[in-house]
Amino acid sequence: MGGTLTILTGPSGIGKTTLCRKVADAARSSGHDLAGLVCPAGFMQSRKVGISAHDLRTRETRELAWLHDPARPGSVTHGQWTFDESVLAWGNELLQRATPCELLIVDELGTLELLEQRGWTAGISALSSRDYDHALLVVRTDLVTHALSLWPEASVVYAGDSVARGHLLETYNRARRPDRESR
Repeated sequence: MGGTLTILTGPSGIGKTTLCRKVADAARSSGHDLAGLVCPAGFMQSRKVGISAHDLRTRETRELAWLHDPARPGSVTHGQWTFDESVLAWGNELLQRATPCELLIVDELGTLELLEQRGWTAGISALSSRDYDHALLVVRTDLVTHALSLWPEASVVYAGDSVARGHLLETYNRARRPDRESR
């Protein structure tokens, strides 16, 4: 397939995951074959307290991470977050099966994956396979240079850029090409 890759970046809270969900909804409603993960935050009284993982193919959602709490042990701790190791494994399994597809969304690859080779490492392999028409990868601003070292052909879109957001949404609001077979 040799698909194109867009790296979506910006600081926490700017709307990267929200944009991924909108692109996924547009792609799904237009009949595109969609795969990957989006990871919306959970809030309590305006404070981010958790992160869920949502499978874009099956629409299954699992609790991925929560603020570190000694009373609630987890398997992988990174900074203030504790990650459920079984959900990391589940995410890796679905990313291994994600391609081929028309649109692959990986929200997000961070320090765990890009610098420590932990977490959703299958996302790196899926993106590197280029066995998709288009991929949308979420990466924090401080990791864009590292992501570009892995995928130098990728374009970078800042989530705060309304023109770029509009372009991404328009791309997947278009109806699926009639020459595409279902996967």
